[in-house]
Amino acid sequence: MRNRAYLREEKTAMERIEHKDGKCISGAAAPREVETDGRRDPETAPEAVQHPRQPMPEQPPQVRVGNFREVPFGLTPDLAILEATRCIQCKNPQCVKGCPVSVQIPEFIDLVAKGKFIEAARKIKETNALPAVCGRVCPQEEQCEMPCVLGKKGEPVAIGRLERFVADFERVTGNVEIQGSERRRASALPWSGRAPRG
Repeated sequence: MRNRAYLREEKTAMERIEHKDGKCISGAAAPREVETDGRRDPETAPEAVQHPRQPMPEQPPQVRVGNFREVPFGLTPDLAILEATRCIQCKNPQCVKGCPVSVQIPEFIDLVAKGKFIEAARKIKETNALPAVCGRVCPQEEQCEMPCVLGKKGEPVAIGRLERFVADFERVTGNVEIQGSERRRASALPWSGRAPRG
């Protein structure tokens, strides 16, 4: 339902982002180039933490009372890049320790900051087969976002919103790939018991 309802808006937003030599050249939110050993240094790139956590666009109350669609629309590509640039790429990321499935959060967020959304979705799927579901229902504020260093003095990076965005982007663009899709035969599974005698 959402796929058809917002396809035009999402397509328009995605067209605003153009890539040249792997670098985003969108006017609204260009990824930072300042890095130290693959990690962003908040001392040399203070703009990383200066802009606030990006709110997720949602249906106005007058509209959502008349439908059963999701209330939040999800982040646009520009908002996702802007939010991802807030991550300071900690050398000892506590967010990964807070994630029950050990998603490599700094790595996927770095890919989002560079505008590589499909690659970010694949990075998440290395350990989490359901990023669209987890991005919506997983309690990130108590798990991966709570230990975020930015959350100590302000608001943490919106990890769940970014996870949802890349999963939706992968689906909307038709690039869904299922990791480890080889199916085992049912006869190869061990049986723990036998049928009851009768």
